[in-house]
Amino acid sequence: GKVVNIPSYSVRAGEVVGVREKSKSLEVISNALTGFNHSKYPWLEWDRAS
Repeated sequence: GKVVNIPSYSVRAGEVVGVREKSKSLEVISNALTGFNHSKYPWLEWDRAS
C-alpha cells in the first residue's frame, strides 16, 4: 500500500483505506470507529476485523 497523510486525498472505487496499528489506540480514532454508522454509507464496505 501507499502511505498518505493528506486529509483531502481522493480515493477511487476498489481502493482500501486503513488505519495503521500504532494509531488504532488513539482516542480520536477509537471514538470515530466506535460511532461510525456504516448503514449511512451503503457504497462503503466496512471490515472491522482488519
